[in-house]
Amino acid sequence: MFNPILSHLIGFYIGEEMYSFYPSSQRGVVGWAPDSLGFVYWTDDVRNLWIGHIGSAAVQLTDTPHVENLRWVDITHILFTNNSELRLGAPGGTSSVIDTGVSGGFDFSNN
Repeated sequence: MFNPILSHLIGFYIGEEMYSFYPSSQRGVVGWAPDSLGFVYWTDDVRNLWIGHIGSAAVQLTDTPHVENLRWVDITHILFTNNSELRLGAPGGTSSVIDTGVSGGFDFSNN
């Protein structure tokens, strides 16, 4: 059953308060997307990540059941692990396996 709760965020970049409704559950904020317009949060399980934007419905961050070691390549690409797979994907879209047998994270720098 959908039981909305009010999530209150402050948009410091424009100095206005913004409000959005999201389903009630255990959840926590992971962080902002690189454009500072979207935010990533988990719900029910810290590996179940969603991306939300003010004024829009949230979508699951990836096409996999678990996301760990999330790294933003740029605003349109993310690297993450799903169990022992290293994957490259688009936020809210599909992803592809780029390596298997990965454990304990990976090294990545976008500099």
